[in-house]
Amino acid sequence: MKKAFLIVLAFTAMRIPFYAQNTAHVAERLRSLINTKQSAWNETVNYSSINKTNMKKSIFMATLITASMTVNAQSINKDEQAVRSLITTLETRWNNKNAETFSSSFADVHDYIVVNGMYFSNFTRQGNAAAHQQLFDGVYKNYNIKLKIDKVNFLRSDLALVTAIGAGYEKGNSLPENPGIIMTVLAEKKNDSWKIISFHNHELSDNLQERSPMPLNVMYASWYK
Repeated sequence: MKKAFLIVLAFTAMRIPFYAQNTAHVAERLRSLINTKQSAWNETVNYSSINKTNMKKSIFMATLITASMTVNAQSINKDEQAVRSLITTLETRWNNKNAETFSSSFADVHDYIVVNGMYFSNFTRQGNAAAHQQLFDGVYKNYNIKLKIDKVNFLRSDLALVTAIGAGYEKGNSLPENPGIIMTVLAEKKNDSWKIISFHNHELSDNLQERSPMPLNVMYASWYK
């Protein structure tokens, strides 16, 4: 019995270093696993934090871009209205026969091409007013015009090209069925004000219907609206 006990005790003593070693190893592995999990958790937290930061930045940038686009759209709409008003103002002031206000839609110095092809380069506003007042008091005294804007193209934020279609008629008469003139207007924005810097007025021929490669209500669709 004593001998058996001594054998068990000796065996146990031999195993103690083994268990101790394994226990230390297991503890080390456990610490390593815990550290790995903690590191992974920290990385997850940091990644999540980075993602949240990036998301906030993205939302902020998207908000800025949207706001900028909205402001630009509003600015373009405002400028387009101002450019369109130049054409409607020309019609109104022509029909009122007031050359001084008619010429105020033009820049101080501008180019002007008349329906008969006469080209007045570097025409002054004063010269424009004087020439038109003679017309308003003379041959165009009872002659009105109707203008319809076909399109407005912004070449730059401060430069717009306008195409308009119109017709002239004697006071008291009905508006002509077909257009008689087409004009292109180049308007420039300076000091927050739009003015015409180039004006080209072209008279359409009487036999346009016969010469046109397409129906007039297609070529000059905006006139018939």
